[in-house]
Amino acid sequence: MEQERLIWDLQALAQEEYELLKKDGLKPMVVRLKQLQESIKRAEEESSTLVNLLAEAEAKAAKLDREVARMTKQAKGSKDKLYQAKGGSLKELLSLQQSVVKMEEEITNSENRYMDVLNEIDNLKAKQKQVKEIIKSLKKEYNEGVKEYKKTVSQIDVRLAELKLKREEIEEQLCPETLRLYTETEKRFPRNAVAKIKRGTCSGCHISIPSVLVLRIKEGKALQRCDNCGRILINIP
Repeated sequence: MEQERLIWDLQALAQEEYELLKKDGLKPMVVRLKQLQESIKRAEEESSTLVNLLAEAEAKAAKLDREVARMTKQAKGSKDKLYQAKGGSLKELLSLQQSVVKMEEEITNSENRYMDVLNEIDNLKAKQKQVKEIIKSLKKEYNEGVKEYKKTVSQIDVRLAELKLKREEIEEQLCPETLRLYTETEKRFPRNAVAKIKRGTCSGCHISIPSVLVLRIKEGKALQRCDNCGRILINIP
């Protein structure tokens, strides 16, 4: 009975070890970290695009500013000519006046375009600031996720080391024949090399066990295998 209990405990350790090695608990973390990496990449690409758009808008604003200054200077010159030509012919006065009006309209249009570009620059800067905050937040979450991932991996490694020690402790208590039998069977059934008798059937394959074999198992003189699947059969609650 003691040997049966020991190999049952050994199997429990093997099952826990198997689950830990699958590292299912890490999969959601890995998925989330990959999602964060993609989000950071997209946000950084958007930030780069905004930098280019902002540079273009600022260059456009500078060009319009120079254009307005140039046209304002020209308009002033034309106005000076208009004032100086007050004693001239009506045709000359009308021509100068129309020229001044046209220049002032062009100045107004350029100033309006300049203001539109300035508004565009403000919007781009606001968007750029927003994207930078998003990148900062995403990177913070990513770094925290990496830290948690490493912590979990470390915990798994520690637990695996503990299981290894417990396994060695149990194996030292097993007689050579039992250890050999368990080791051989575990190669075929890594997670469930041992099965219990449940209402005359093997809990591993769920096939009925011959009554003679059940009697041998209950006598406990030697460990027996299931005739159908080959698992070690034990008779413990």
